[in-house]
Amino acid sequence: AITIQSKGDIAAQNLASNKDITLHTESGDLTVNTISAENSVTLTADSGAITGLSNGSANIQLADSIILKAAKDISALMIPDSILEAKVTGQGNIEIQSTGGITLKDIQTQNGAFDLVAAASITALNVDISGNVSMQNTSGDMTIDSINANGSTRVVTQNQLSIDQAVSSSQMNLQSTSGDIAIGSLTAETITLIADQGSITDAADDNLVDIQSNSVSLKASGNITDLELNI
Repeated sequence: AITIQSKGDIAAQNLASNKDITLHTESGDLTVNTISAENSVTLTADSGAITGLSNGSANIQLADSIILKAAKDISALMIPDSILEAKVTGQGNIEIQSTGGITLKDIQTQNGAFDLVAAASITALNVDISGNVSMQNTSGDMTIDSINANGSTRVVTQNQLSIDQAVSSSQMNLQSTSGDIAIGSLTAETITLIADQGSITDAADDNLVDIQSNSVSLKASGNITDLELNI
């Protein structure tokens, strides 16, 4: 395992371990070129930012789980198919790109947006953002347990979209380009659902309200069924 702790900046150029890697700076920024770990990667910047350097490949490689915590931005990081926890404790955004699929275990900002682009399926367990949320993939499904955004929410997936609960303070736009959309509970000022090559349905097929909004737009090439709306 590799553990590095500093009171100033940390620049990780090329670190590799067949176990865990932990980097912690108390008062500086943390920049990452390439980190490779068989198990977990934990990066912490108590009063600074975490930034990935553009190198043509993933900044973090192989890691099964990744934990990121910063006071400012977590930005420009490219990571592998993994389980991700990311938290910004001050003012700052989270910007992540995944070379495969990704599981979002816990994503939080205090005053910033969240932007994710993945190459495969996305599973979002808990996304709690004080700002706008944007999540999209270039292949695979998207399964969302919970999104809370103090801003707008934009979700685009290539296949099936299944969403249990989502709340946005302004706009919510959900789109599947080639699959169905199954929803549980959606709340926002305006809501737009688009299933380009599929249907829009109630995931639970119950009598509970599925959509609460002042304005709703639903578009599907297939069926739109079993939805309860409160407008």
